[in-house]
Amino acid sequence: MKKQLIISITATICAASMLICVLSGCNAKTDESSDSKSSSSVSNSSKSEKSSDKMIDFSKLDWKVEEEIIDGERRPIFSYTNNTNVTVCDFELVFKQKETTTREDLSVFKEATDALKISGDALDKLNFTASCKLFTKPGETNGNDTIAIDNRVGYRVTDMKQYALMEPDYATVAFLDGGYIYGMNYDFKNEKSTPVKKAVEAYNWTDSELGKAIPKLECEVTRIGLDDEDTFSVTGYDFSEEMKDAYLNACIDMGYKTDDKLTDNYIDLSKDNYKVNVDYYDKNKELRIRVESSKQESSKVG
Repeated sequence: MKKQLIISITATICAASMLICVLSGCNAKTDESSDSKSSSSVSNSSKSEKSSDKMIDFSKLDWKVEEEIIDGERRPIFSYTNNTNVTVCDFELVFKQKETTTREDLSVFKEATDALKISGDALDKLNFTASCKLFTKPGETNGNDTIAIDNRVGYRVTDMKQYALMEPDYATVAFLDGGYIYGMNYDFKNEKSTPVKKAVEAYNWTDSELGKAIPKLECEVTRIGLDDEDTFSVTGYDFSEEMKDAYLNACIDMGYKTDDKLTDNYIDLSKDNYKVNVDYYDKNKELRIRVESSKQESSKVG
């Protein structure tokens, strides 16, 4: 079943794009269990929404799939150049089998389909997903990502012979404009774009005590995961290494202490009744913050 857009950002990830899921709540398939370091639930009440039909010209997203060497192996690699006048936050392409592709042709995927236990009629529905979760400003090129088989983490199209059996089916795009994130779909068969019909406010933060206990993230886009009495978690996007370092120093300036090196990508900090986890994903430029109050634990022990 096709996803209605979108917006995916799971942690490093699941193939479907996270920001796309913020708009529509889609979920990528994965064979790995999620944990606090790789996923978080979206609080629908944490973001402001508005109706919108805004779209961009899909033809200005100049995408391609070419064979490149990644980690010493030749693989079909997806990339694109953003020729629009807005920042693209998320770009996902879903490929389907060509009408001329036969069951015998699909034998080139046997290693993956056997591992995924895909057989019989399910083989006819086998599709492929390419995505780029990096924020791509006007004129920039991003991607260098492999193509996932059946949207599964860890199962990739390995050569151009496999890629030759597929063609683009539809695309989902999330883009940033005027403090809001918008989404759209593009149908390759009908050469038609359709809007997601809603936009979400790009920057969100909590007014709770926990939100005030840590520095705010200095970025354009955030997504709140958890926001309750005991825990507040939030992800900042398009976060550079320099921005991560500045955030950690801001935590230190607020009195937080840590035994970890500030150059690490996963750091635990603490102060008074608060525990903070800072988790940085350099590949996708995401900074994830989780702050917990130990007051509740103290009261339970007493």
